[in-house]
Amino acid sequence: MGHELRFYLDNLWRWKCDVPEMEPRNIYDAYKSEWSIEFEQMMRNRLAMGALHYGPMQKQDHKAADFNTDQIRRRLSRYLEDGDREHLVDIANFALCEFVREK
Repeated sequence: MGHELRFYLDNLWRWKCDVPEMEPRNIYDAYKSEWSIEFEQMMRNRLAMGALHYGPMQKQDHKAADFNTDQIRRRLSRYLEDGDREHLVDIANFALCEFVREK
């Protein structure tokens, strides 16, 4: 399907519902706009410090799923209480640790 036709079909319902149309985009623009370098850097900084203190996350096999998911719940609860966005970084890191944990 041609780019022009795809743009037309993607925006058809928007025009009908009086919603602003989408700008033509490509995947490279989406990669640039749909990420936060600051968030990634905060994650990496904390992961690096954690590796120095506790060892690489791949070797943290004693950190069972219950530990990671419990920490995610705790940090989410704290975030909802105080709004400190650093808890969101912790949540992302515990999710990453759970993702790479050997099953």
